[in-house]
Amino acid sequence: MGTVVRNGGDEKLRGEIYDAIENLTGGSSFDKFDKYEKLEVLCLKAALTPAQHQRWTNIGRIEETVASDGLKLQAASKLLSLTQNLSDPQTVIDLLLSASVCDSDPDMIEKLTPSLCKAVKLRDHFGNQSNQDVVGCLEIVAKNIDLIKANIREATRSKIRLYLACALIAKDKDLRENSLKTIENLVTSADLDDDVRLLLDGIGRTTEDPNLPGVVDTVSSFLAREKNAGARKTSHS
Repeated sequence: MGTVVRNGGDEKLRGEIYDAIENLTGGSSFDKFDKYEKLEVLCLKAALTPAQHQRWTNIGRIEETVASDGLKLQAASKLLSLTQNLSDPQTVIDLLLSASVCDSDPDMIEKLTPSLCKAVKLRDHFGNQSNQDVVGCLEIVAKNIDLIKANIREATRSKIRLYLACALIAKDKDLRENSLKTIENLVTSADLDDDVRLLLDGIGRTTEDPNLPGVVDTVSSFLAREKNAGARKTSHS
């Protein structure tokens, strides 16, 4: 079945495999699978789902399974892996957004950001004029992080990465500036200057996005001001 995902040109075969998975997951025999096998099948099902509304229904089942079985990292890693072999940008976007919900750890968010930016850019070539849908989903994930993460510093690191993705993806200037301002507030509140410098370096090497130079310049300038302000405070103390 994984081969079918990699070879997306055969729509007839994809449809047949999807129908077979649909029958499998709807039958009693699916209950006999262990949690890892169920997760594998559900992720493949989501990747092969042709219609977006049905895809989100199937993605919801993955997220429910992950919440109850403690497979957050496995689910996010599987979804990210599947996107590397998909050609439809909307499917890639949907799976990556789900991955960010399943595992909102900083490292996972940082890993999926380049692929998400690439998929959004590719989708734009097909006539989509707004990325508000993607930005809105990322903002919801960011706002919900405090509910699932007890470690405030790690929660803040995740939020910074999510809002950085928002800034890169947003076409609306005000929306981009709001995301950047949120990043500045988060950095200040948690003293994460060094972490963000490393983040910008990594994103700069792995991500191709037209907004990247401006975003990096804005955040880097803020970090420089913060560093200078800290130096002045030290010299006056």
